[in-house]
Amino acid sequence: SKNGDSFCQWLITHTEFKSDSNWRQIKASCVFYFEQIGESNLSAQLDAMGNDHIKPSMSYNNTSSQKKKSVSPIEESQIISSLRLNEGTTQDSYWDRPTLAFFKAGLLVGLRPSEWENAELLEISIENSNQEPPILKVLNGKRTNGRSFGKFRYLGLKDIEKNDQLIWIKMAIYYAKNPKNKHNKVILFDDFYKAISQRLFTITKKLYPRQNKRVTFYSCRHQLIADLKKEGRSLINIACIVGH
Repeated sequence: SKNGDSFCQWLITHTEFKSDSNWRQIKASCVFYFEQIGESNLSAQLDAMGNDHIKPSMSYNNTSSQKKKSVSPIEESQIISSLRLNEGTTQDSYWDRPTLAFFKAGLLVGLRPSEWENAELLEISIENSNQEPPILKVLNGKRTNGRSFGKFRYLGLKDIEKNDQLIWIKMAIYYAKNPKNKHNKVILFDDFYKAISQRLFTITKKLYPRQNKRVTFYSCRHQLIADLKKEGRSLINIACIVGH
């Protein structure tokens, strides 16, 4: 039908920069939905669609197979040094400081990158909690699809504060709540995150040109989980910390 063709064209336009796996998930959801409401022709039309419209992924939009699941001490040191080397002296290096903040904070507390947008630093105790302030209040990113144990999680940062590392978490929260471009204009958090992801990709590509898998902000989260396992933390405790 004409309306079906219009919808398919709209879907193509809005998914051209998705990964192949993401496109398959979106298409399957649409096929299922239109089957449920009796639009069998449109459902079949969607089901027959291929992925020819998908454009090559932008460099910051790596698939899981291209992302490293860890950050070695050497990689951490080299990435931090590179981000600090020309901090703020060129147009590209405008993003170095927020990239560094998200990178360091990710290694410290393992937030999903999207969770920084709604994260809060509390200086008061939480009822029914033995955590000492400062406390990081996190709106769980996977709370709506059954992959999280609740709406919020609370992370005690007393040890991080004692080690003079709290500044990275404060910076990450600041940048997430005040996302701006290099012209000092307010932008959407998603656009800000794409920019710092691109900057991290550029840095790691320069550092490790032969490395197939790249360190991303999600690598920091995976590394924290690995570190917690090495400490002997229980799986339940780790799940509480990272919001599983």
